[in-house]
Amino acid sequence: MPTLLHLRDSIVPKIAFSSLAGNLTAYVAISDYMQSVLSDYLSVPGHKIFRINNGVHMPSPPSAEERRKARKNLGYEPDEIAFLSASAFVPWKNQRSFLDAYKTVKNKIPNSRIVICGDDISGENSNVASRINSGVRGLGDLAEAPGYVEDLTPYFHAADVFVHPAIGEPFGRVVVEAQAAGLPVVCYRSGSMEQVVAEGETGLIAELEAKKLGEKLLQIAKDEELRARLASNAPRHAAQFSVEKCVQGIYDLYGKMVSGDLPQPEKKQKKPTPQKELLRQRQLRDRKRKETTQ
Repeated sequence: MPTLLHLRDSIVPKIAFSSLAGNLTAYVAISDYMQSVLSDYLSVPGHKIFRINNGVHMPSPPSAEERRKARKNLGYEPDEIAFLSASAFVPWKNQRSFLDAYKTVKNKIPNSRIVICGDDISGENSNVASRINSGVRGLGDLAEAPGYVEDLTPYFHAADVFVHPAIGEPFGRVVVEAQAAGLPVVCYRSGSMEQVVAEGETGLIAELEAKKLGEKLLQIAKDEELRARLASNAPRHAAQFSVEKCVQGIYDLYGKMVSGDLPQPEKKQKKPTPQKELLRQRQLRDRKRKETTQ
């Protein structure tokens, strides 16, 4: 029976993968980054890997009135710069780095606000959640951690910048949602972010250091024209990750698996090993010597 593995996380033990899923019919990678995980780390042959990006239900950018109403309902002042982040409270989402980076901004732009939505949804990272909540409380009145938020739309509408400090993000659905809602993004150069965020067009990408992230936050907070340009481009860039494209890609792949019309491995010419090549040359030399003596 044709079998497909849809790989959605990069934290995969090699031994378990090889024994349980190392030789299936096809593999779906949800991003360029996950494609490299499959090929370079897990040694899956390239002809078996199909990159089908996650499909995202796209929120719409707010109208001026929707934005004004959302900010009023959440208690944001008109002149505040609001940085929003939203993700599960797990170590690799790296919210603590965002907190450290924000301190750079807070000292120079006192009317900046930080909002970190999320919680320990698995029940396994209560210590991470505790440290994040404690860090937010230590930043004063313009910092808040509202917990798990089912519908982020009001926060998307009220924010000025979306920040995603994750390390090794397999895809980043919320980053696509934020861009679809008209938010520029600041993130780390890690995982899928260089594919999901168009650097200099829909967001700013920092090297893996809180200081560097803080510099990008400060840059985008100070430059209203930059924020407006990135925000304007963001929905168009996000549209490539639509649910329709994802569904069509998986549907087409299922069809190829059923019909057997899948790519075949490239034929590689076998290169003789050094030992075989040495033996071949010796045999050739002996034959030539015999030919000259006859």
